[in-house]
Amino acid sequence: MKNTWLEIDLSDYENHMALPNIAQAQYLSNFLSNIVKTYQPSSLALLGCAGGNGLEKLIGKSINKIICVDINPNYISTAKNRFENKFNDIYFICSDITSTDFKIEKVDIIFAGLIFEYVDLNIAIRNISNFLNRNGRLAVILQQQSENIPEVSPSEYKSLEKLSEIFKFVSNEELIEFCIIYGLELISINTVQLDSGKIFSELLFQKT
Repeated sequence: MKNTWLEIDLSDYENHMALPNIAQAQYLSNFLSNIVKTYQPSSLALLGCAGGNGLEKLIGKSINKIICVDINPNYISTAKNRFENKFNDIYFICSDITSTDFKIEKVDIIFAGLIFEYVDLNIAIRNISNFLNRNGRLAVILQQQSENIPEVSPSEYKSLEKLSEIFKFVSNEELIEFCIIYGLELISINTVQLDSGKIFSELLFQKT
């Protein structure tokens, strides 16, 4: 069965996410920048990288290795074209994080922003946990249910409406439960509400 994400044009996705009344691209980019600033990782994996949103804020930072992963080959190709020459050691991998052959080098931080809502959570966490260094951290952003606000914000970019068919809310409790199973301990949790009214959870786990 073809993954819906392969049917979404990158320009539609990026323009939608960056709309002033949505502003999720800006939110994800700022979160990633703050995580890197706080923990100063030497290596980082960006899951669901799309066109590389957030990487522009990491240029010149002291990160030795960056790994970008996305299921859509067009997204990966664009991210590579944009950022391959901006970092000394950056890799672009087209892969499904729930696939049995998903594999990346171990890193200090894995960032998964708004992707667990579209995958099998158990398999994703099981796979991801294998690629964190000792005491490595998994940073996650989850969208939470907001009264009278649809899971996918309406906009002029109608192709994104397809995502509503595969979107599934993930509770903080469910994520924490699976992370514990695979050796990831919750070290912080925060709730943010954007101007759009949408609510997001920010969770940080450490490999024990």
